[in-house]
Amino acid sequence: MKKYLYFIASITFLSSCKLAEDPNSLVTPSIKNVSQTNLHFGDQITITGENFDEIKSNNQVHLSGVEATIVNASKTTLTVLVPEVKVKRTTITVKNKNGEANSDTIRYTPDVFLAELERLPNSIFRLWKNGVPSVILQGDSFTFPGLYINGNDIYIMTGEGTFIPPSTYRKSAKLLKNGKEIYSFNPPYSVSIREVLVSNGDLYFTTFTSAQELPKNNLNVYKNGTIIHSITLPDGYPTDLLVVNNDVYVSATRYYNDDYLWKNGIPMRLEGTTNVLSTGISSMKYQNGNLYMLGGVTTDPNNRVRNLVLWKNGLPTEIEKTVVASSVVQLDVNDVYVSATIDSISGFRTKFWKNGIAKGSYRDSPESTTFTVFDGDVYSTNQDTYSPFANYMFNFKQIVVREPSANSFSLISQIIVR
Repeated sequence: MKKYLYFIASITFLSSCKLAEDPNSLVTPSIKNVSQTNLHFGDQITITGENFDEIKSNNQVHLSGVEATIVNASKTTLTVLVPEVKVKRTTITVKNKNGEANSDTIRYTPDVFLAELERLPNSIFRLWKNGVPSVILQGDSFTFPGLYINGNDIYIMTGEGTFIPPSTYRKSAKLLKNGKEIYSFNPPYSVSIREVLVSNGDLYFTTFTSAQELPKNNLNVYKNGTIIHSITLPDGYPTDLLVVNNDVYVSATRYYNDDYLWKNGIPMRLEGTTNVLSTGISSMKYQNGNLYMLGGVTTDPNNRVRNLVLWKNGLPTEIEKTVVASSVVQLDVNDVYVSATIDSISGFRTKFWKNGIAKGSYRDSPESTTFTVFDGDVYSTNQDTYSPFANYMFNFKQIVVREPSANSFSLISQIIVR
């Protein structure tokens, strides 16, 4: 009996010693300090605290629910890369097997990118970042370049004109990734790259050739450089590209009530468009299981003024009448924003809606060239009709960027805030 009690006591003593040697084994992590209080995407920051795991993979770091990449880890510090978050104020959460800890609220400042094409006296493409321009391309860039950003990768869609004797003019299309050409499409047909999208690591983009040059299969959808869908578009033009759960949606604006929306290359019709004479889908977005499509319908094929309609999961809601063009839908957390150019008594103007309610407008604007939303802030570009091609970038009437030369023939074709 004494031997048995001595054995139990020995085990208890050894277990106590083991706990004493590792006092933090059952202690939750804590955050004492963050090296920066104003964060941008891609910043490398250091989180100082206690009871972190020395093995990187045993820790998880999130900013407003978005996981950050851990570069280095020790018991008292974690070095991480700031991910792209969608809010201006964020909280850092560190989690491991012993629990989790939250930081105080930290400011996240988004980067603002603008794509600008200057036509005269030379063709110049500039990329603006936070108000600072840099020349990316210079030469015969005759098509409006597009801009798409995915993480650290910057994609630019552009085209160059070529004269083919005796009287034929062709445009070639190029897709650049971080300044390096990755795809190009050359004459005999004029080709433009319209939309670029990265989904689950796959690169999608569309190319378009006018039906006057190529009557059939003039709209192609590429996945990692291979055509996956070929679509005939005899009139109108393609407008957007969206990938949802591996389904590929392509939209178009049409002059007559023909096909305007394709899912995996197959035409589909939306409710409320079967009896109209002209239909177009101009913008598509997907978030939280909801699919939004924005477009216009009219019963007069000779009138380009349409009724603005938003479809949510296929169900239509009319937002406005007398819409001219350039309608875009943007999603911000649980809010749905819409921008469009409307025809009013005082002339064309750009108008905005939030969840179907008009929120503001810019008068004397020929079109809403591009707009986006970040955590309740609406950023929009505007052309001044009294100084042709003079551009402004607003955050609702507050000028954030103004083109340095009001007389330059330039156009801001894209805005991205992240």
